[in-house]
Amino acid sequence: MKSSPVHAKIKSDRSGGKTIYPGELIIASKIKIHLEHPGIAYLFLAALLVSNIYAFHLHHRASRFFNFDTVMVQDTAQIARNTSQGHFLITKYITPTSYAYFQTLENHPDYIRYPLPVLTYALLFSVFPDSPATLKVFNLVLFFTNFLILGAFFIALLRSNLERNHPRLHLELIAWASAFFSSITIFSYFRFGLCDAYDLMGITLLLLIARELFTKSRPWLLGILGALLYLCRANLGLLLPCLAAYLFLGERSAGRRWRSLSTFVSVVLLVLSPFFIRNLYYTGKPFFNLQQMVELNKSITGTHTSLYRNFEVPESITDSFSRKFPLLLKKMRSNFLLGFSFLVHSDFWSAWIGLPLFFWLFAKSRKKISIFLFFTLLHVFVISFFIQINRIYTPLYFFLSAIGYLGFISALSLAVPGIFKKGLSRSRLAVHIIVISGICLAAQTWGKNNYRIAFEVRVTPPSPAAYPLFKTHDIKYVYSNNPISVAWHADVISIYSPENMQEVYSKGPPECRHYFHDKRWKINIREQRFLRNHLTLIEEGELFALYEFKKLPPHFPSEAGPGKREGAVPGD
Repeated sequence: MKSSPVHAKIKSDRSGGKTIYPGELIIASKIKIHLEHPGIAYLFLAALLVSNIYAFHLHHRASRFFNFDTVMVQDTAQIARNTSQGHFLITKYITPTSYAYFQTLENHPDYIRYPLPVLTYALLFSVFPDSPATLKVFNLVLFFTNFLILGAFFIALLRSNLERNHPRLHLELIAWASAFFSSITIFSYFRFGLCDAYDLMGITLLLLIARELFTKSRPWLLGILGALLYLCRANLGLLLPCLAAYLFLGERSAGRRWRSLSTFVSVVLLVLSPFFIRNLYYTGKPFFNLQQMVELNKSITGTHTSLYRNFEVPESITDSFSRKFPLLLKKMRSNFLLGFSFLVHSDFWSAWIGLPLFFWLFAKSRKKISIFLFFTLLHVFVISFFIQINRIYTPLYFFLSAIGYLGFISALSLAVPGIFKKGLSRSRLAVHIIVISGICLAAQTWGKNNYRIAFEVRVTPPSPAAYPLFKTHDIKYVYSNNPISVAWHADVISIYSPENMQEVYSKGPPECRHYFHDKRWKINIREQRFLRNHLTLIEEGELFALYEFKKLPPHFPSEAGPGKREGAVPGD
């Protein structure tokens, strides 16, 4: 019996009238996707596993399995460890700017990292060891989960647009091939499956939102997923107004429009409300975000270093706005094109080639994919006022490139019908997949140097003997040129050494009387001179040095107590 087109049509299960939505595969308890040819998914999944193992071997990841790859995740992990121990979103890495806001070392609130990765890692650390290996395994699970979600999402798109032109076996082959190529050839994404970067979590949520948007578009579920996406990366929260506009304009009657919009907004606010309450408690501002405030002022009132490494609250962008507005516009203009320049990278070639083909072939899905194109424009425009770096675009550009792969491979299947013959046997299908996998593995071998370059900067301890010294000398607070590493490995409250070390006498926390120098990270001449003149070396290794302040000058408020500060020590 010939199946009918699948655009919003539902079949009834013969075994009891149970409703089954076409194109659904069991990925998790609430995501159901039925596959008529599960062998195709399993074959591609096996090929993906082989690709990961091979790439893992290429750059000797086994030797780095218990070390962090990125500073951001190491910082996120130490906050997660604190949270799992009952200190909710409390950090032991403190910047001078953050100390200017919250003048406390114990229970210092974090306003730099993103809440959802922190809380997810805290949950993992409450069950599994608090080590980088736990996060790497978790990322690998997310990587394969994304592949399954992407393949199931593509099956739903294909069945609602191209089922008349292809047998279902071929539709599933196109879907899983597109998901496979997207997973391993977009290098900036593929490497996430081999390291500890938390960007994979944002991509998972983005894919779940896309699948929900293209299938049922339930406002309450889009609200939950959208709020979680905001908590995962604040910049991705710019998708929320795009979803709200679609839900409002996508309904025909005014009553349903307002009902959908109010449901979506209410759910978003409900999910985010605990974090708004936390912000009000600490700052009196529900939308307070220290990182965004600093990045907005970057290149306007100071450099990245001066804004983070001075014991001063950054000047509000609204102060002397008429003077700052031309500088802000200049910053936006220079950053705007930079945001699009990341899309020119070879990783995202499929977006340029495949998206036009997708719009040509997938007529029923044009409006919904346009939401993500508008989201891209909005994202580039808004983020131009803050900061433009390629990694914040990876989730968005990966999604567009994956859609491009689907358009490209679908067009190829129509242009070269011999590739997808109706009589394609399982054995011939297996040969096709093996050949495809071999080509991809060869491409990975060719890119061997790229993999090594990408993971060259690793966050490793300077020496196994370095961090136990904090317990030996009973050190609870320390300045450092590499404070994130100290906060994680030594589990000690670590303050980023200020740009002007003289500030430690007048503005710094009086409890902090030591300095840890990670020799792998260079310090400027002024800081070196300050260490020689004002501190005493008490321990030293090949890659580290531990200092203690010399006999404290009379203006150092150690005996007077916090808050009773006097002038800084003159001279250098």
